[in-house]
Amino acid sequence: MKLVERYIAREILLPFTVVILILVGLFASFSSARLLAGAVTETLGIVALLQLVLLKTLIALEVLIPIALYISVIIGLGRLNKDQELNVIRSMGISNTRIVLAVLTVAIPVGIISGMLSSYVRPWAYGESYILDAQAEAELNTNRFQVGRFYGSEKTGRVVYVRDKNDIDKLMLDIFNFTRKPDGSEIVFAKQASQIKPTAEEPRPHIQLSDGIVYKLFHRIIEYAVSVPQLSV
Repeated sequence: MKLVERYIAREILLPFTVVILILVGLFASFSSARLLAGAVTETLGIVALLQLVLLKTLIALEVLIPIALYISVIIGLGRLNKDQELNVIRSMGISNTRIVLAVLTVAIPVGIISGMLSSYVRPWAYGESYILDAQAEAELNTNRFQVGRFYGSEKTGRVVYVRDKNDIDKLMLDIFNFTRKPDGSEIVFAKQASQIKPTAEEPRPHIQLSDGIVYKLFHRIIEYAVSVPQLSV
């Protein structure tokens, strides 16, 4: 690559680096705010929360990179044109075709990287994020539940409330558990709950409720017809 092409490429790469860092920072902040707003993510902890933010940012890179490239090309060529450097370059006998080729020397590698992210990294990140989301929906841990707070999930229809805890015995006390089911709802009031460790028969950790009452509510639709001689509306 000749000196002029390197100079144009540098004028595009510098704003591209700045813009992509800003976009990634904004997206990561937005994702963090959304995840922190969901109570179910609190059951995973801060490490899993950061992993989710990282995975979602990797998924968004295939969109953020082309946007950053577009903005950087406008900024770079706009500055060259404002400072009359493009006119100087043209006066040296360099055609617009060479200027476009110089831009393509940056755009093509960036496009290849974006394509690889879309083809390989994005599916992997989606799979990992689904696993973490499933853990947030299904995995319960007595160490991560805080007293006096509701933990809910719109996907599973589960709402959990813990009134008190015994950290020494690893017990949750006075638990309210609401579960929405296709044919109705289930409400459990239990005096205590304990964490059951995974086993070969049950690989997923779960919580065992004891000394409680279960209320099952069934949703039924009753259809009836009433025959009247006359009706005025």
